[in-house]
Amino acid sequence: MKKSEYLDERLVDLTGRSLRSVPSSIFDGVDAEELYLDQNFFSELPEELLRLKCLKRLSVYHNRLLHLPAWLFELVSLEAVNFSANKITCLSNKIGNLRNLHTLDIQHNALAELPEPVGELPNLKFLYLGGNRLEQLPDTVACLKRLLYLNITYNQFCEIPKCIGGLSSLLELRAYNNQITSLPADVSGWKQLKELHLMNNSLQYLPEELGDVVSLKKLVLENNKLIKLPESIGNLHQVTDLDLRSNQLSQIPSSIEGLRSLRFLDLRDNKLISLPDSIVELPNLEKLDVRLNKNCDYLHG
Repeated sequence: MKKSEYLDERLVDLTGRSLRSVPSSIFDGVDAEELYLDQNFFSELPEELLRLKCLKRLSVYHNRLLHLPAWLFELVSLEAVNFSANKITCLSNKIGNLRNLHTLDIQHNALAELPEPVGELPNLKFLYLGGNRLEQLPDTVACLKRLLYLNITYNQFCEIPKCIGGLSSLLELRAYNNQITSLPADVSGWKQLKELHLMNNSLQYLPEELGDVVSLKKLVLENNKLIKLPESIGNLHQVTDLDLRSNQLSQIPSSIEGLRSLRFLDLRDNKLISLPDSIVELPNLEKLDVRLNKNCDYLHG
Protein backbone atom coordinates (compact mmCIF):
# COMPACT_ATOMS: atom_id res chain seq x y z
CA MET A 1 0.00 0.00 0.00
CA LYS A 2 1.47 3.30 -1.08
CA LYS A 3 1.40 6.13 1.42
CA SER A 4 -0.13 8.40 -1.22
CA GLU A 5 -3.20 6.16 -1.24
CA TYR A 6 -4.27 7.11 2.26
CA LEU A 7 -2.32 10.26 3.20
CA ASP A 8 -3.65 13.74 2.43
CA GLU A 9 -1.47 16.30 4.16
CA ARG A 10 -2.48 16.04 7.83
CA LEU A 11 -5.23 13.45 7.33
CA VAL A 12 -4.69 9.69 7.25
CA ASP A 13 -7.67 7.61 6.15
CA LEU A 14 -7.50 3.82 6.27
CA THR A 15 -11.26 3.24 6.39
CA GLY A 16 -12.60 -0.08 5.12
CA ARG A 17 -9.35 -1.70 4.01
CA SER A 18 -9.80 -5.05 5.82
CA LEU A 19 -6.65 -4.37 7.87
CA ARG A 20 -5.72 -6.39 10.96
CA SER A 21 -2.83 -4.14 11.98
CA VAL A 22 -1.99 -0.49 11.47
CA PRO A 23 0.73 -0.03 8.80
CA SER A 24 3.91 1.28 10.41
CA SER A 25 4.45 3.53 7.39
CA ILE A 26 1.82 5.98 8.60
CA PHE A 27 4.19 7.02 11.39
CA ASP A 28 7.12 7.80 9.12
CA GLY A 29 7.51 11.53 8.63
CA VAL A 30 3.81 12.13 9.17
CA ASP A 31 2.41 14.70 11.57
CA ALA A 32 -1.24 13.74 11.20
CA GLU A 33 -4.03 15.69 12.90
CA GLU A 34 -6.77 13.27 11.83
CA LEU A 35 -6.59 9.47 11.73
CA TYR A 36 -9.44 7.28 10.51
CA LEU A 37 -9.11 3.52 11.09
CA ASP A 38 -12.82 2.70 10.73
CA GLN A 39 -14.32 -0.57 9.51
CA ASN A 40 -11.28 -2.80 9.73
CA PHE A 41 -10.37 -5.79 11.90
CA PHE A 42 -8.13 -4.17 14.53
CA SER A 43 -8.19 -5.93 17.90
CA GLU A 44 -5.56 -3.62 19.39
CA LEU A 45 -3.90 -0.29 18.69
CA PRO A 46 -0.13 0.12 18.25
CA GLU A 47 1.76 2.22 20.81
CA GLU A 48 3.39 4.02 17.88
CA LEU A 49 0.28 6.20 17.86
CA LEU A 50 2.01 8.20 20.57
CA ARG A 51 4.30 9.57 17.86
CA LEU A 52 1.35 11.53 16.47
CA LYS A 53 1.78 14.40 18.91
CA CYS A 54 -0.57 16.71 17.01
CA LEU A 55 -3.42 14.23 16.61
CA LYS A 56 -6.77 15.95 17.15
CA ARG A 57 -9.27 13.44 15.75
CA LEU A 58 -9.09 9.66 16.10
CA SER A 59 -11.78 7.32 14.78
CA VAL A 60 -11.67 3.54 15.23
CA TYR A 61 -15.34 2.87 14.53
CA HIS A 62 -16.44 -0.71 13.84
CA ASN A 63 -13.40 -2.79 14.67
CA ARG A 64 -12.73 -5.57 17.20
CA LEU A 65 -11.24 -3.65 20.10
CA LEU A 66 -11.79 -5.22 23.54
CA HIS A 67 -10.09 -2.44 25.48
CA LEU A 68 -8.37 0.90 25.07
CA PRO A 69 -4.77 1.00 26.35
CA ALA A 70 -4.01 3.50 29.11
CA TRP A 71 -1.19 5.04 27.06
CA LEU A 72 -3.75 6.17 24.47
CA PHE A 73 -4.89 8.87 26.85
CA GLU A 74 -1.47 10.48 26.75
CA LEU A 75 -2.45 11.94 23.36
CA VAL A 76 -3.57 15.11 25.08
CA SER A 77 -4.07 17.03 21.83
CA LEU A 78 -7.12 14.89 21.00
CA GLU A 79 -10.32 16.85 20.50
CA ALA A 80 -12.66 14.16 19.11
CA VAL A 81 -12.59 10.37 19.43
CA ASN A 82 -14.88 7.70 18.01
CA PHE A 83 -14.57 4.23 19.53
CA SER A 84 -18.12 3.13 18.67
CA ALA A 85 -19.13 -0.36 17.46
CA ASN A 86 -16.35 -2.34 19.10
CA LYS A 87 -16.41 -4.70 22.11
CA ILE A 88 -14.88 -2.39 24.70
CA THR A 89 -15.76 -3.34 28.28
CA CYS A 90 -14.07 -0.55 30.25
CA LEU A 91 -12.68 2.94 29.90
CA SER A 92 -9.45 3.93 31.62
CA ASN A 93 -9.43 6.46 34.46
CA LYS A 94 -6.86 8.31 32.40
CA ILE A 95 -9.65 9.57 30.15
CA GLY A 96 -9.49 12.66 32.35
CA ASN A 97 -6.16 13.59 30.71
CA LEU A 98 -7.94 14.57 27.47
CA ARG A 99 -8.86 18.06 28.58
CA ASN A 100 -9.19 19.31 25.00
CA LEU A 101 -11.78 16.69 24.13
CA HIS A 102 -15.09 18.04 22.85
CA THR A 103 -16.55 14.79 21.42
CA LEU A 104 -16.49 11.31 22.97
CA ASP A 105 -18.30 8.56 21.07
CA ILE A 106 -18.18 5.14 22.67
CA GLN A 107 -21.59 3.85 21.57
CA HIS A 108 -22.38 0.19 20.88
CA ASN A 109 -19.79 -1.42 23.08
CA ALA A 110 -20.05 -3.43 26.31
CA LEU A 111 -19.47 -0.78 28.99
CA ALA A 112 -21.07 -1.50 32.36
CA GLU A 113 -19.79 1.71 33.95
CA LEU A 114 -18.06 4.99 33.23
CA PRO A 115 -15.00 6.09 35.19
CA GLU A 116 -15.40 9.15 37.41
CA PRO A 117 -12.66 11.13 35.56
CA VAL A 118 -15.10 11.55 32.67
CA GLY A 119 -16.27 14.51 34.70
CA GLU A 120 -12.83 16.08 34.35
CA LEU A 121 -13.29 16.89 30.65
CA PRO A 122 -14.00 20.64 30.83
CA ASN A 123 -14.53 21.11 27.09
CA LEU A 124 -16.74 18.09 26.41
CA LYS A 125 -19.79 19.04 24.33
CA PHE A 126 -20.97 15.76 22.78
CA LEU A 127 -21.16 12.49 24.71
CA TYR A 128 -22.44 9.34 22.97
CA LEU A 129 -23.01 6.36 25.30
CA GLY A 130 -25.85 4.53 23.55
CA GLY A 131 -25.90 0.77 23.14
CA ASN A 132 -23.91 -0.27 26.21
CA ARG A 133 -24.81 -1.94 29.54
CA LEU A 134 -24.93 1.15 31.70
CA GLU A 135 -27.28 1.32 34.69
CA GLN A 136 -25.96 4.56 36.15
CA LEU A 137 -23.54 7.41 35.55
CA PRO A 138 -20.90 8.74 37.95
CA ASP A 139 -21.93 11.86 39.88
CA THR A 140 -18.98 13.65 38.29
CA VAL A 141 -20.96 13.92 35.03
CA ALA A 142 -22.65 16.89 36.71
CA CYS A 143 -19.36 18.77 36.23
CA LEU A 144 -19.68 18.72 32.42
CA LYS A 145 -20.98 22.26 32.29
CA ARG A 146 -20.33 22.67 28.55
CA LEU A 147 -22.12 19.49 27.51
CA LEU A 148 -24.63 20.18 24.72
CA TYR A 149 -25.70 16.68 23.69
CA LEU A 150 -26.03 13.45 25.68
CA ASN A 151 -27.09 10.08 24.29
CA ILE A 152 -27.70 7.22 26.76
CA THR A 153 -30.11 5.22 24.58
CA TYR A 154 -30.28 1.41 24.54
CA ASN A 155 -28.82 0.88 27.99
CA GLN A 156 -30.24 -0.43 31.27
CA PHE A 157 -31.18 2.76 33.11
CA CYS A 158 -34.20 2.56 35.41
CA GLU A 159 -34.15 6.29 36.07
CA ILE A 160 -32.59 9.39 34.60
CA PRO A 161 -29.40 9.87 36.63
CA LYS A 162 -29.71 12.85 38.98
CA CYS A 163 -26.32 14.13 37.83
CA ILE A 164 -27.89 14.97 34.46
CA GLY A 165 -30.43 17.33 36.02
CA GLY A 166 -27.84 20.04 36.60
CA LEU A 167 -26.30 20.15 33.12
CA SER A 168 -27.04 23.80 32.42
CA SER A 169 -25.77 23.88 28.80
CA LEU A 170 -27.56 20.71 27.66
CA LEU A 171 -29.60 21.20 24.48
CA GLU A 172 -30.60 17.62 23.68
CA LEU A 173 -31.02 14.48 25.80
CA ARG A 174 -31.72 11.13 24.20
CA ALA A 175 -32.58 8.37 26.67
CA TYR A 176 -34.97 6.15 24.74
CA ASN A 177 -35.00 2.33 24.85
CA ASN A 178 -34.13 1.92 28.51
CA GLN A 179 -36.26 0.85 31.49
CA ILE A 180 -36.77 4.32 32.93
CA THR A 181 -39.66 4.62 35.39
CA SER A 182 -39.06 8.17 36.66
CA LEU A 183 -37.47 11.51 35.92
CA PRO A 184 -35.56 13.50 38.53
CA ALA A 185 -37.68 16.06 40.33
CA ASP A 186 -34.83 18.54 40.15
CA VAL A 187 -34.42 19.52 36.52
CA SER A 188 -33.70 23.13 37.36
CA GLY A 189 -30.42 22.90 35.47
CA TRP A 190 -32.14 22.24 32.15
CA LYS A 191 -32.44 25.91 31.34
CA GLN A 192 -31.52 25.47 27.67
CA LEU A 193 -32.83 21.97 26.92
CA LYS A 194 -34.67 21.92 23.60
CA GLU A 195 -35.18 18.23 22.88
CA LEU A 196 -36.04 15.40 25.28
CA HIS A 197 -36.40 11.91 23.77
CA LEU A 198 -37.75 9.28 26.17
CA MET A 199 -39.70 6.82 24.02
CA ASN A 200 -39.75 3.10 24.77
CA ASN A 201 -39.38 3.31 28.54
CA SER A 202 -41.68 2.61 31.51
CA LEU A 203 -42.68 6.08 32.68
CA GLN A 204 -46.03 6.28 34.48
CA TYR A 205 -45.84 9.88 35.67
CA LEU A 206 -43.94 13.03 34.85
CA PRO A 207 -42.87 15.41 37.63
CA GLU A 208 -44.61 18.78 37.86
CA GLU A 209 -41.14 20.29 37.68
CA LEU A 210 -40.96 19.30 34.02
CA GLY A 211 -43.06 22.39 33.38
CA ASP A 212 -40.08 24.47 34.48
CA VAL A 213 -38.10 23.37 31.41
CA VAL A 214 -39.61 26.20 29.39
CA SER A 215 -36.94 26.02 26.69
CA LEU A 216 -38.28 22.64 25.44
CA LYS A 217 -39.32 22.46 21.80
CA LYS A 218 -39.57 18.71 21.24
CA LEU A 219 -40.85 16.18 23.79
CA VAL A 220 -41.06 12.54 22.70
CA LEU A 221 -42.73 10.11 25.13
CA GLU A 222 -44.01 7.43 22.77
CA ASN A 223 -44.54 3.92 24.14
CA ASN A 224 -44.34 4.46 27.87
CA LYS A 225 -46.94 3.73 30.56
CA LEU A 226 -48.11 7.25 31.25
CA ILE A 227 -51.52 7.42 32.91
CA LYS A 228 -51.51 11.13 33.65
CA LEU A 229 -49.81 14.34 32.54
CA PRO A 230 -48.83 17.09 34.96
CA GLU A 231 -50.84 20.33 34.86
CA SER A 232 -47.53 22.13 34.46
CA ILE A 233 -47.18 20.78 30.92
CA GLY A 234 -49.08 23.91 29.89
CA ASN A 235 -46.02 25.97 30.82
CA LEU A 236 -44.05 24.57 27.89
CA HIS A 237 -44.94 27.46 25.64
CA GLN A 238 -42.15 26.74 23.12
CA VAL A 239 -42.96 23.09 22.46
CA THR A 240 -43.71 22.46 18.78
CA ASP A 241 -43.73 18.63 18.80
CA LEU A 242 -45.38 16.50 21.49
CA ASP A 243 -45.49 12.74 20.96
CA LEU A 244 -47.61 10.82 23.48
CA ARG A 245 -48.70 7.85 21.39
CA SER A 246 -48.96 4.35 22.88
CA ASN A 247 -49.44 5.27 26.52
CA GLN A 248 -52.29 4.78 29.02
CA LEU A 249 -53.71 8.31 29.05
CA SER A 250 -57.45 8.65 29.65
CA GLN A 251 -57.49 12.44 29.64
CA ILE A 252 -55.42 15.48 28.71
CA PRO A 253 -55.21 18.39 31.16
CA SER A 254 -56.95 21.59 30.10
CA SER A 255 -53.66 23.40 30.70
CA ILE A 256 -52.57 22.12 27.30
CA GLU A 257 -54.08 25.32 25.96
CA GLY A 258 -50.83 26.94 27.07
CA LEU A 259 -48.87 25.18 24.31
CA ARG A 260 -49.22 28.12 21.93
CA SER A 261 -46.33 26.98 19.70
CA LEU A 262 -47.54 23.39 19.31
CA ARG A 263 -47.62 22.17 15.70
CA PHE A 264 -47.78 18.38 16.01
CA LEU A 265 -49.63 16.48 18.73
CA ASP A 266 -49.69 12.67 18.56
CA LEU A 267 -52.15 11.00 20.94
CA ARG A 268 -52.63 7.73 19.08
CA ASP A 269 -53.18 4.47 20.91
CA ASN A 270 -54.13 5.70 24.36
CA LYS A 271 -57.30 5.30 26.43
CA LEU A 272 -58.69 8.76 25.86
CA ILE A 273 -62.36 9.38 26.53
CA SER A 274 -62.42 13.04 25.60
CA LEU A 275 -60.21 16.01 24.80
CA PRO A 276 -60.36 19.52 26.26
CA ASP A 277 -62.30 21.92 24.02
CA SER A 278 -59.38 24.35 24.03
CA ILE A 279 -57.22 21.93 22.06
CA VAL A 280 -58.77 23.01 18.78
CA GLU A 281 -57.95 26.62 19.54
CA LEU A 282 -54.21 26.12 19.62
CA PRO A 283 -53.10 28.72 17.06
CA ASN A 284 -50.24 26.83 15.42
CA LEU A 285 -51.55 23.26 15.55
CA GLU A 286 -51.08 21.60 12.15
CA LYS A 287 -51.69 17.96 12.98
CA LEU A 288 -53.65 16.29 15.76
CA ASP A 289 -53.71 12.49 15.65
CA VAL A 290 -56.10 10.69 18.02
CA ARG A 291 -56.53 7.41 16.17
CA LEU A 292 -56.73 4.13 18.10
CA ASN A 293 -58.60 5.70 21.03
CA LYS A 294 -61.79 3.63 20.80
CA ASN A 295 -63.85 5.56 23.34
CA CYS A 296 -62.78 9.09 22.50
CA ASP A 297 -65.76 11.45 21.99
CA TYR A 298 -63.59 13.62 19.76
CA LEU A 299 -63.51 10.85 17.18
CA HIS A 300 -67.28 10.57 17.12
CA GLY A 301 -68.16 14.24 17.42
